[in-house]
Amino acid sequence: MSGPRVGTSRHGALFWVGVAIGWAAMVFGLRGLWDEQRPEQVVNWALYLVGLDLLHDALVAPALCAVGVGLARLLRPPLRVPVQVALIASGAVLLVAWAPLARTGDVVGNPTIQPLDYPTAVATALGLVWFVCGALGVFSWRRRARSRPGTPAP
Repeated sequence: MSGPRVGTSRHGALFWVGVAIGWAAMVFGLRGLWDEQRPEQVVNWALYLVGLDLLHDALVAPALCAVGVGLARLLRPPLRVPVQVALIASGAVLLVAWAPLARTGDVVGNPTIQPLDYPTAVATALGLVWFVCGALGVFSWRRRARSRPGTPAP
């Protein structure tokens, strides 16, 4: 057996530079949180973050894994990747748009704080994501059908 020796790393220098930058960013953020908040607020933040982590690990991650396995079994290969990409991109759009959609930044008496029509903007972004991914899926499906000999293009 010729596996990696104990104490050696398979990661390159770029990986370790990224780790160092990531840890530095986390320390900077925690230091800012500690300096700007009262001690009881820091405890509330810690409980909030631990709760979100547990929620993610107990509900979100298993649900997404189940959806991924279901899609892998349900969809044919030329359509599988575009649908998965569209779902991931849709999740990212909704995650970014969550606060404006929930109107968490509204200030009574100041309508200029959130002046845009966020539901329409998010629906437009989601429509574009699914349109592009759908077009790529159709293109991939037609190309695959054409590449098989004796099979007419759909």
